[in-house]
Amino acid sequence: MVFECHNYSEEKKVKLAAVAFTDYAIAWWDQLTTGRRRSFERPIEAWEEMKAVMRKRFVLSHYYRDLYLKLQNLRQGSRSVEEYFKEMEMAMIRANITEEREATMAQFLCGLNREIANVVELQHYVEIEDVVHMAMKIERQLRRGRMAKSEFPFAGSSSRAKPSSDPPTKPGGKPNYANREEQAKPREISKDKGTTPTTSSQRARDIKCFRCLGAGHKAS
Repeated sequence: MVFECHNYSEEKKVKLAAVAFTDYAIAWWDQLTTGRRRSFERPIEAWEEMKAVMRKRFVLSHYYRDLYLKLQNLRQGSRSVEEYFKEMEMAMIRANITEEREATMAQFLCGLNREIANVVELQHYVEIEDVVHMAMKIERQLRRGRMAKSEFPFAGSSSRAKPSSDPPTKPGGKPNYANREEQAKPREISKDKGTTPTTSSQRARDIKCFRCLGAGHKAS
């Protein structure tokens, strides 16, 4: 970017780049220039030639292969959608990958968390930016849903406890089936009023005669 802002010559580009070297890089560059001078070789005077020499020394032979493997195995995991996309884009730039947009979108969807990718795949999209923005929007919605559940954890549960179906136990620890049998027995019906003795007086007060409109009795 500095070279593009100024009309530097190729020789000055090489000198300016060498000034930015530190630690091992400056020692390596000094040794390289000194060795070429001793062996009567032509000094490095072009920026492209300097980049080629630096790439040969500092970029490992398996560098691009590692980038390809990292890109293929890249997954979102605990990262946000934006962080995941930035890392994927940086890996593609460093590996100098140029591919069709469909392949890029497929790579992006393959690494997304499944709960987000399942929703994105149902939507319509054309560009990779559309897919990224849609995935970020779905991620925010899912995050809001989780926050609502954490604030009201018992909102969907019933407040009434279910009655226990286990029979009551005796003091010895064994279930007492006698109480269950007593509960299962039908109540004895009173022969006089046709009601149970405990509720006959209450029900009598509720009776209303349809002939005289009096309470407590009815016409036969």
